[in-house]
Amino acid sequence: MKGRSARAGFTLIEMMAVVAVLALLAVILIPSLDAMYGDTRQKGAADQIRGELAAARAWAMEDGVPYRVAVSEDGTKIRRAPEEGFADAAPTTEFSASARCVEYTFDKVTASVQPGTDGTPVPSENGWVTVAVALADGTCRADRGSNPNFTVVLKDAGQEKPGLQVSIRALTGQTRIGPAKTGASQ
Repeated sequence: MKGRSARAGFTLIEMMAVVAVLALLAVILIPSLDAMYGDTRQKGAADQIRGELAAARAWAMEDGVPYRVAVSEDGTKIRRAPEEGFADAAPTTEFSASARCVEYTFDKVTASVQPGTDGTPVPSENGWVTVAVALADGTCRADRGSNPNFTVVLKDAGQEKPGLQVSIRALTGQTRIGPAKTGASQ
């Protein structure tokens, strides 16, 4: 008598069971992938702001002219360029240590420059909102009424709840990152 031969494949029921288990795992895991990233995009944007402020300060001291760091009105881009001719400067989007004028798009994050504690509105010029202006002596200019500090609130694109804020001390240009204060206007 001949014995039974080895199976050549899977039955339809076995395949459906495997697909059902995979679909169940996907439904459970996909929402937690966003949670896994947490605020890494916001931290990346905060680091980008801090890096551009440091670069603006360095270029201002080296060139002897003020450098401005600004966020686009829609909060999706950041730009660093000499203050004179800031809006007309031709930025590069490629990383280069010698680039005087750069412009980057935030990765799935929006930024908004907050009004001062005295209610001084944040001025916009040619589609850009100034975060800080680094001066040739290494300081930052405060031009927002009686509030010498700047605050940039970062949040994930499409989300209402702000995540992180970057506080910039005007005179020294020092930055501090922390959770956004509740009640901060967007």
